[in-house]
Amino acid sequence: MRSAVPRRPYHQGCRRHQPVFQFHGAARTLQNTFVYCHCFYPEAAQCFDTLTDCENVYFDISSVADDPEKLPQIKLAAEAAIRRIPERILFGSDFGSCSQRAHLDFAAALDITAPARARLMYQNACRLYAFTND
Repeated sequence: MRSAVPRRPYHQGCRRHQPVFQFHGAARTLQNTFVYCHCFYPEAAQCFDTLTDCENVYFDISSVADDPEKLPQIKLAAEAAIRRIPERILFGSDFGSCSQRAHLDFAAALDITAPARARLMYQNACRLYAFTND
């Protein structure tokens, strides 16, 4: 039986925590939902590889597009993750601390399908946070 009260996801943004501890924490608390902001920036591939199997973990690709030198590796990691788990990747901008244009350009440049892009840009967040059109 599902609760009438929507779950409130736990947000984790610090990449300095050991990934193995984050995996074990998520794996042991399946009743909780975690959102990993910044995807262990700049080690996005490690983040996705470590936590993809935890079905209660979502990934927020905020603060990943500010360094042009790191963009190619992060783009590849994000595209691969979106292909594997398109329902668990969220667009994030970190409004106020990062370049909005850089993040929108990054999202637009991802080589993903139109349905995956819709999930990334808004559908996943609407579902996760129980947003409605009301």
